[in-house]
Amino acid sequence: MESDKELIKAEEVETENDVKDETKTEEVKAEEVGKSLEDDNLESDKRKEKIEEQSEMIDKKKKRRSKIITSSIVAALILIIVIVMIILGNLNSTKTENHDFYQWFVGQKVEYKGELTFTRKEGLTELKATDRNVTLDSTPVYYADEKNKVIFPEDMAIVFPNNNGMMYRINHFADLIEENGSIYLETNSATKTNKSKLEKAFLYDGQDLYFFIDRTTISVNGTNYELSPLSYVIVRYKQNVEIYNYEKDEYKVIDTKDTQDAKIITDTYTVNMAVDSLQTADKDQLLIKGLSFLKQYGEDTKEQQ
Repeated sequence: MESDKELIKAEEVETENDVKDETKTEEVKAEEVGKSLEDDNLESDKRKEKIEEQSEMIDKKKKRRSKIITSSIVAALILIIVIVMIILGNLNSTKTENHDFYQWFVGQKVEYKGELTFTRKEGLTELKATDRNVTLDSTPVYYADEKNKVIFPEDMAIVFPNNNGMMYRINHFADLIEENGSIYLETNSATKTNKSKLEKAFLYDGQDLYFFIDRTTISVNGTNYELSPLSYVIVRYKQNVEIYNYEKDEYKVIDTKDTQDAKIITDTYTVNMAVDSLQTADKDQLLIKGLSFLKQYGEDTKEQQ
């Protein structure tokens, strides 16, 4: 009986020990799981920190690259603006070599000596000589010490009356030169000087001035006047007609307040200079006054003449 009690007690002790062992095992497992979770969390935090660091580095690189690109674009734009300003400055300003020059203003001859600087700004052309500054209109400036050469301070239209009355624009500061009986136009672009032969045409300033490259007959109130190449006429509506004959270096001012009948007369066309109209056998047309609307005269337009 006593041995049975001892046996039962031993079994209870053994069971209690097994429970303790199992509890201890579960605690160990729990500790191991907890430690594993801590390790996982720590590793996850490290990964997150690393990802954040990499993300910050990428953002910094992107910002640095963006700043470099922005700086490059700004620098390129500044360079383009500077180049455009230089080109426009060159196109709107020209300086001649040392020569003697002259112009006619309402019958008065005005002379200039030395280098001339022509500058176009806000629609006005300024001439700077050694002894004076002058605001110019479209009146041509002639070389006094070099024959058969003239410079135009303003834009001009070139009119081809026998070619359907086609009109083109010649930019300011263009030169017209007579060489061996032929007339040549010299124009300056941003990179070079272009020279082309002109014939069967005349120049027009879009207002009152007609410039002739061929020997021309004009009629003013029934009186004919023979003009040499490089001569011009200014017809001021209901006021007067001014005629400059280059060959004779002669200037006339004719009062036309009462009657004004001023025409260019040729075998193939007539120009009524009082109203700026061209008449040919095929049609009548008004000359275009807005020169900025005209296509610039150049290589592609020469082929159409």
